[in-house]
Amino acid sequence: MTMRSGTLALLCATVLSGCAYVQSIRGDLSGQIDSWMQEHEYGKIIETVNHVSPSRSDYKELAAKRDEAVRRSQEYERSVVSHAQALTRANNWHEASRLYEAALEKIPESKPLNKAYTTFREQRSSYLAELNRRILLSKGNRLRIEVPAQEEILRVNPDDYDARHRHRQLQREAEETAEALTRCAETAIRAADYTLAKRCARLANELRPSEESEALLALATRRLNRVYAMRNPKPEPKPKQAKARKESPKPAKPTPPTASKASQSDLMQLYLRAYEANDLEAARRYMQRLRAKDKDSPKLKKLEAELNESIQVLVQEGISHGRELYSDGQIQPALDEWSRLLQLDPDNKELQDHIARAERVLEKIEKLSERHKAPPRTPASDGG
Repeated sequence: MTMRSGTLALLCATVLSGCAYVQSIRGDLSGQIDSWMQEHEYGKIIETVNHVSPSRSDYKELAAKRDEAVRRSQEYERSVVSHAQALTRANNWHEASRLYEAALEKIPESKPLNKAYTTFREQRSSYLAELNRRILLSKGNRLRIEVPAQEEILRVNPDDYDARHRHRQLQREAEETAEALTRCAETAIRAADYTLAKRCARLANELRPSEESEALLALATRRLNRVYAMRNPKPEPKPKQAKARKESPKPAKPTPPTASKASQSDLMQLYLRAYEANDLEAARRYMQRLRAKDKDSPKLKKLEAELNESIQVLVQEGISHGRELYSDGQIQPALDEWSRLLQLDPDNKELQDHIARAERVLEKIEKLSERHKAPPRTPASDGG
């Protein structure tokens, strides 16, 4: 290689515009352009001819070829984009990427190609993220079943070394997966995909219950309910028609005895009415007053035992119902249920713990709501 050709090659390799200038002073430029035209190197043709001096004898011929290169480059761009989009629809992402990259090597400054390639990469990233979410949800569902099963194996045979080792592995995997699912829920809330957020948060909470996942689940549920309400608005209530005639007044019910100045027999009557109406809170208050006046009555002891048994049944049912609400992300209704039950059983430690946790989670929900403001929704949107 001569010093001159080596210098030219170095110039072409380092600066594109310098390379174009070097090519523009070639004597056989017309033939080189024809070769580039066959190879779809339209960018080289345009850039090179732009550096040709108008005083050159064959400038008009070269300018005409540049114009032809511009026209063909536009056709080539449309062809590449169309073909790449067809490959993308056929799920042939790799070939589509190679097609864009090869075309951009020939026309690096092409705005249509760069725009289409940017859109393609965004679509590919979105598709890959969706695939990773599927894997994560599938993994979470598998662990939700496998961890309890492995725990049962270990309970049945605690001396099984392999079972203990597998159990530790699953515990670590469940913890990592729950963390990933919590991040998934938070990301989905930011993207207003509340259906996905609810799925991720619920699964995370099943694997490793935490106040953060509970708060995310509740927030996603709240916003989903709002979206559903917007999509399915309740019909306006119809105005009641005026009655043709006034109804005859109903006879007044006999006034029950007041509790403030009630005798023992009156309190017993109030107690029995409350108990029959399943108003156990009121029945409990009347029983306390009855027992205060007569601590040793065998009849009252028996009635009190029956009342306490009924209260315990109601409390346990209410705790279970509250848990169902809580697991579904309905934290406030669960808290209302447990708070009502605490009036019946104020020393119940389980209720106190549930209430304290629910109150902490509600505080987290408010903080999350501030951090992830819900975008304006339209009735047609579905949240994911």
